[in-house]
Amino acid sequence: MMILRIDKSIQRLGDIAGKYESPPEEMLGERLFEAIAPGVSYSSQVWIETVAGRFRLDMLLVSTNGQRIGIEVAGREYHDPSRDLWRTVFILCAGEVDAILRVPAASVYSNLVGVLAGLAAIEPELFLMEFKNRWQEAIQAREYRYDESAADDRNGFGDDELSFLDHTASSSGPHLHRWEIMRGSRQALSPYVEFIRSAGLRNVDSLAQAWKDVLRPAESKKKSGLFSDLFDEG
Repeated sequence: MMILRIDKSIQRLGDIAGKYESPPEEMLGERLFEAIAPGVSYSSQVWIETVAGRFRLDMLLVSTNGQRIGIEVAGREYHDPSRDLWRTVFILCAGEVDAILRVPAASVYSNLVGVLAGLAAIEPELFLMEFKNRWQEAIQAREYRYDESAADDRNGFGDDELSFLDHTASSSGPHLHRWEIMRGSRQALSPYVEFIRSAGLRNVDSLAQAWKDVLRPAESKKKSGLFSDLFDEG
């Protein structure tokens, strides 16, 4: 039995080779892949032709009714945020995707179940009920553990290490599953399309620089970040 499991693991490593650009993409993508509902298609590293060139989506899920949902894992270690946001605009403008969900890479590492529950809450039709329930139960169990450890702390006999770990998980966790995942859609593109036209630029680096340094210098200082009106918090 152990040999069989090892063989399957080795085979799966071969299957996923080259499918992901970074470790957090692989962590998230493999768990999404096993949880998709019947009739939903899943692809990774999907090339999209745009007026600014070819860009690659980390993942693309297509629902049974044809809704096309892209997923991008955003992290400074692997991507430049401002450049990625202009890529998102061009990808949405190409009309090959209906919405793009941006997930912080740090959240994938620190709170994977929260991310999974968040994606399922935003796009429930994409996933099997079994997995949606499992993720939600894990979130609820974490909240319960945090509540219990917080009560122990107030009474002066909590486990300091456990309390810290639970607090870290909870504060970035159960509440993540809507507010840290951003959903960008074509309905909110108008101001950015107008900016592209007026600036006469098609290069994402040039657009990022022009947007930040010339036209909207205050935008980059906002707590909500660049393009806050393009992306809705889940």
